[in-house]
Amino acid sequence: MKRRINKKNLTKVLLGIIFVLILVFLAVIFLNGNKAKENYSKYVLITKDTNLYDSKNKSIGKIYKNSYFELDKYKNGKYYKIKDSEYYIYYSDVKKTKKQDNNIKDYYVSIGENITLKDNTKLYIKDKANIKLNKGNTYEVISKDDNYYYFKLLNNLYGVKKDDVKEVKPIKLIKKEYVSVLYYEDANDNMDAQFKYLKEDGYFGITIEDFTLWFNDNINLNNRAILVLSNNDAVINKAKEYGIYVEKNYGDYAYRSDNASCKKGSTSGVSMYKINANTNTETLKKILDGEPIVSIDLTNQYYGHTIRSEEGNATSIAVLNYHFFYDSSLGEYCGEGNCMDVKDFEQELYYLKENGWKTLTMDEFIKWMYGEIELPNRSVLLTVDDGAMGTGLDNGNKLMPLLEKYDLHATLFLIAGWHKYQNYISPNLDVESHTYNMHEGGYCSTEERGSKLLCSSKEEIKADLATSKYEIGTDNAFCYPMYVYNDKVIEALQEMGYKVAFTGGGYKASRDDHKYKIPRYHIYDSTTLDEFIDMIN
Repeated sequence: MKRRINKKNLTKVLLGIIFVLILVFLAVIFLNGNKAKENYSKYVLITKDTNLYDSKNKSIGKIYKNSYFELDKYKNGKYYKIKDSEYYIYYSDVKKTKKQDNNIKDYYVSIGENITLKDNTKLYIKDKANIKLNKGNTYEVISKDDNYYYFKLLNNLYGVKKDDVKEVKPIKLIKKEYVSVLYYEDANDNMDAQFKYLKEDGYFGITIEDFTLWFNDNINLNNRAILVLSNNDAVINKAKEYGIYVEKNYGDYAYRSDNASCKKGSTSGVSMYKINANTNTETLKKILDGEPIVSIDLTNQYYGHTIRSEEGNATSIAVLNYHFFYDSSLGEYCGEGNCMDVKDFEQELYYLKENGWKTLTMDEFIKWMYGEIELPNRSVLLTVDDGAMGTGLDNGNKLMPLLEKYDLHATLFLIAGWHKYQNYISPNLDVESHTYNMHEGGYCSTEERGSKLLCSSKEEIKADLATSKYEIGTDNAFCYPMYVYNDKVIEALQEMGYKVAFTGGGYKASRDDHKYKIPRYHIYDSTTLDEFIDMIN
């Protein structure tokens, strides 16, 4: 006889099973919750290739093993929220680690471009794949180089290969156009106040690497970014007290011109301000605003000199001839008499600027010589021969920054076969011919100073001039190597279309002078400011 199953007993059994299952389920949740809580750390590494999740626990990409993340505060559950994002990682896919550099610099700001990624794109940190996103979202570019665009995501700075970018769009923003570079050669009694002011006003020091990236338009900087240079330990320690970074290993990186650095020229010849005990808060404000600071102690009164009147038109014009430039304050040295220390050159430029002198373009001088225009009484033509030490981007870059600082003009007579024209491009500098490759003395014993130009055939001279014109793009003016010439050279210049040619002589040029024998004053390292003033006046 079959036994009947009691319904009440069956119900009890089923309820018991359900109760046990609930207990097991709760136990699993409790244990997993405890494990998730125990496994939590503010800083974690991914233990295996795994998924990246959105707030609904849906996979939106892949994370690669050993990727590093900083997490938000733990709030129960099995998913950890990545700091400063809406993305999550699963608790069992991570292990605790120590804090690492997130490679984000707060003073990097948008460079003015947005990028849209292709789908299924890998993102990199230091050339190592870190994550892969299923969908190609749009991000604001913080920096870029030859291979990557970089943007902020998941509290890190990620790079995406340029080939993986679907679209690049410019966005409007104000870019930082200059950086004030502060140079401390020595400690000074006022530097505590100087660094205190920088700190209180929110300024911070950047590295030379940052400066170079900014200079090349690969990053944009916060408006409070400055570059502070010094090898003096007392300066470095004082700046450290106020949290201002000082770049120590800069070598011959900068050139002092008491002006802000803008994106002209070369990073090997940037402008900077020399900071000393006389740099008070008012001056420091001007420096941080990028204003030029005149540190030369000169007045407009020059006793003992005959000063040329500002009134009337010029009947004669001094043409000055420089050669090489060096900066003794940076430990530079030049053993030739043709050299000039930039501090002395700057004194001359300052005198010209403060006393209302017009520094001529070559076109203006030529038109004046031919009677086509009149020029003010205080006019002067500055010329520089050769293109060697301190004149170009590749050999010290002393000349162009100072001309640009005072907005004055000069003409460089370039030996185009020795130096590249591209290193001498400035709105304040004309470039004319000093031969292509005939600046050679001792070449022929039968001619004065052995100048190669004098003992070459007219055809050879014209071929050289044609090559020079091809390289620099002009045939307006010529300067004789070593100041020597003969009738054959002058005929070659005329036949090639040159309008004027310059030599030496040591007196002012007038319209009565031979157009191909224009005199100049030779400027030496020993030329004093008094002598300079007498020359031009």
